[in-house]
Amino acid sequence: MLKRVLIRISVCDLDVELNTPVCAGAHWRRSVRPKICFTLNKMVIISKTEKRAVFNYLLREGVITVRKDSYLPKHQHLDQIPNLKVQMLVKSLKSKGYLNEVFSWNWSYYTLTNAGVAYLVKTLGVSADVVPLTFKKKRVVAAPKADDEGDEKPAAEEVAEAKE
Repeated sequence: MLKRVLIRISVCDLDVELNTPVCAGAHWRRSVRPKICFTLNKMVIISKTEKRAVFNYLLREGVITVRKDSYLPKHQHLDQIPNLKVQMLVKSLKSKGYLNEVFSWNWSYYTLTNAGVAYLVKTLGVSADVVPLTFKKKRVVAAPKADDEGDEKPAAEEVAEAKE
């Protein structure tokens, strides 16, 4: 249980007032100073350009990897954006159900869901036919076939010979 108490501290002839929550059971312990329970609510402020850059990367690739290190100055794929801001953005998208996460050895691997693609398309204002690279199917290129003699002929030449 937390109670709000106004504490006056004199530091180097400066009076500083703290309005911090103090643990309710601190006075029962007969301590000279009550135990102060600080609640730290630090917010990460992300600009629209940084958010847009991360969203563009996610929509283009379909996946993103984030190292669990808040002090990295830059993200490994997005040079101008700190790693902490990318962590917070993907954490938010994951909580909304737009990303799936796999965590291994201090690295998080995020993949975009179908709902995430729809959200990013709507947020970025691009056409609906834009899909990430992970959603596109690879084309299988036919390898050149070998004749009985061992000479290789391209597939187009074989088709022309078959028609004749």
